[in-house]
Amino acid sequence: MKKGKFLGNAEKNSKHFSPKLPPGPSPWPIVGSLLELYRNLPPFQWIDGIMKKLETDIACFRLGSVHVIVVNSPELARDFSHNHNACNKSSSSDGSVINVRTALRHYVSNVIKRIIFGKRYFGEGGKDGGPGKEEEEHVEIVFKLLKYMFAFGVSDYLPWLRVLDIQGHEKSVKKAMRILNKHHDPIIEERIRLWRDGKKKEPEDLLDVMITLKDETEKSLLSEEEIKAQCIEVFFGMDSPTTSVEWALAEMINKPELLQKAVDEIDKVVGKERLIQEYDVPQLNYVKACVKEAFRLHPVTFFNLPHVSTADAIVGGYFIPEGSHILLGRYGLGRNPKVWENPLEFKPERHFDCDKSSKVELIDPELRMISFGSGKRACAGIALGTPLSVMALGRIVQAFTWSVPKTLENIDLSEVPNGLELAKPLHAYAKARLPSTMYPIMLNGF
Repeated sequence: MKKGKFLGNAEKNSKHFSPKLPPGPSPWPIVGSLLELYRNLPPFQWIDGIMKKLETDIACFRLGSVHVIVVNSPELARDFSHNHNACNKSSSSDGSVINVRTALRHYVSNVIKRIIFGKRYFGEGGKDGGPGKEEEEHVEIVFKLLKYMFAFGVSDYLPWLRVLDIQGHEKSVKKAMRILNKHHDPIIEERIRLWRDGKKKEPEDLLDVMITLKDETEKSLLSEEEIKAQCIEVFFGMDSPTTSVEWALAEMINKPELLQKAVDEIDKVVGKERLIQEYDVPQLNYVKACVKEAFRLHPVTFFNLPHVSTADAIVGGYFIPEGSHILLGRYGLGRNPKVWENPLEFKPERHFDCDKSSKVELIDPELRMISFGSGKRACAGIALGTPLSVMALGRIVQAFTWSVPKTLENIDLSEVPNGLELAKPLHAYAKARLPSTMYPIMLNGF
């Protein structure tokens, strides 16, 4: 797992007060609770079960020599994140049944490819205008790598096991990275040559911008390897828009009255003669509320990536030792019944003020839920992820009339056993509702 660092300026432990660690299971010598955790995979379900049994919103799990602090309370999350600066990271007109997950992944991928590389395809694309084999492979490998990014690794807590790669993660990631680099590297290397040889003069996309960045001595700010890494980081932002929008649409199809509210808002703000654009997003408050509710109820992952405390601290009356790994629980925060009324109900209206006069923002500064993070811990891709999530949901709701396939009574909202995705990719009946000239524009990702 990727880890950030704590700034460590929380209240220090005092000589006259010796608070205890947060509650948690009694650890074994050397290995801590690793054996128990490993016997009860997936780890997030075991951790969630322990915290419910202990009736606590903060818990300590010693894994190897590392104290892992899990936080499901917005007050404590703010204590870590804000008050103490404690957290800091490292179709046809008759309609048809559509695989929404696949469509969303390729839509978001198309947008990101155009932003970074200025083009939609790595190869020639499909004959029907859809993705080609290169695009299929690229999307598949990005999501495979994302699963490893959030995967539990024993060697994170027993570093001497790293060389053995007993779970096979390192081998799998290296193989996946070779495939990803196969698509990215030729484009990046050729573009760098064009700039170096003076054959390109004006930046046209994000890759050009990164290549032309200069420091105070007019030397390139980013090396070739750093540019390649930054491009990969942007593609890793695909999971939030695709997963959250799939969940939002599934919930809305099962509650047609919610879907109709979103359609009415889009028709009023945008109409049917053009597609939703980024400048429309601030006015689409109900659509934003639907996306925000999906982030709350169906987060992409159970926890934020871990951060590390750089000094002993006291948070919520508990002693947090230096070197602890802090996990803010996206799942636990978003479904905390102390914070949310009927937390398992999909209810976009909960994100409006009583008079519905204020604008809906996807970020919750009070950390009652986590979408892209908050403050200094906010996701670096928030400027892309926020409008992309809203536009993805907005455009598919604008472009099609959605309903449950005739073979089903409703959409199955079961979660995959070892994760938080829909257990089955969303398949829904879609019927075009815009002029036919709008759909080629959607296909291109803009």
